[in-house]
Amino acid sequence: MEMAEASTVWMVHARTTLDGVKGVLSLEQRALVFRPDGGRSAETVIPLDDVRRVGRAPGSPVLEVRVAIPGGPSIIGFYFVQPPSLSPPAEGIRLFSRYLARRRAIGKLRAGNAVKRRDVEEWVRVVRDAQRDERGPNEG
Repeated sequence: MEMAEASTVWMVHARTTLDGVKGVLSLEQRALVFRPDGGRSAETVIPLDDVRRVGRAPGSPVLEVRVAIPGGPSIIGFYFVQPPSLSPPAEGIRLFSRYLARRRAIGKLRAGNAVKRRDVEEWVRVVRDAQRDERGPNEG
């Protein structure tokens, strides 16, 4: 089963910055494929056999993919909105600057969730369906 469309996302994992890498996510030939914009990085191919769990991070427009790829990150987040900055504001009160930056980031993710929630839920459904089709009706 393949997605009719691809989605623009930001991929974030242990080897990227918190800003992530912008690109396009698609489901092709039994794998999730992420193609970064600009061509500076190689595409990321995640075979469905290596996907252990897929879901939407609660209250956010983020597709969380838990994978079992030797030498690779165990969790990959695909943000359907640009990941908010966690840097404290350059000016103003510094006492609570990290707290305020975090609160601002949460607010941006919640706003993005209101717009992109259905898209992320559709991706979860399609990936799970593709995994089920691959395993057959009698397997998990």
